[in-house]
Amino acid sequence: MATSPCRTTRLYVLALIGVVWAFGAWRRYRKPRAGVQLSVRSLLRRMFWARLVLVQAVLGTLCAVAVVAVPWTDRGVPQVVFWVGLGPTLLTIWLDRPRTR
Repeated sequence: MATSPCRTTRLYVLALIGVVWAFGAWRRYRKPRAGVQLSVRSLLRRMFWARLVLVQAVLGTLCAVAVVAVPWTDRGVPQVVFWVGLGPTLLTIWLDRPRTR
């Protein structure tokens, strides 16, 4: 059974997302010192903002995968999924801006 061009394109985009994540993780965490590893774990355990950023990154990636992986028939659904993934990040930027000044 032959695959449709649209399905092949979606698989390429999913592969590209995986490569970008793998390259970023490899580049950032290839040989951190033991103190850095402990600091990152401690930071994620204690600080709300560090956990929030991690959750936003995972949510954005999951929404990107959902938009690419599912063959949507209606254009409105992927747009809603896109804004659901981007909304918390934009909200955090908007609410955190006064605190940085």
